[in-house]
Amino acid sequence: MVTKQPALLIFSAWLGIFAAFGFGFHLSYQVIVLHLEAILAIVGLAMLGLEAALLAAVGSLVARTALERLGLLLGCAATMAALAVVGFLHASLNVTAFPDQDLPTSMLA
Repeated sequence: MVTKQPALLIFSAWLGIFAAFGFGFHLSYQVIVLHLEAILAIVGLAMLGLEAALLAAVGSLVARTALERLGLLLGCAATMAALAVVGFLHASLNVTAFPDQDLPTSMLA
């Protein structure tokens, strides 16, 4: 079943921004980030990037007017930019949001 309503595709493209920053928020505000969580976040970010690319391709075929295409492509580009910020420039994939906080001594033993 193919959607014939470009407005829903445009809305979905713009929602990708919040999903990308949700991954970054999740990783940056944890005290201890496990390697598995970082790997799962990278997989999620890759899936979100694939979704944005496919959404741009399919949405440009479904959109009827140039304004709809523009809104869709801008939403996908903004999602890709958010992915770049979270995936490549965000420091939460290497450190936590509280780098000066020491672990309790009971956890070190």
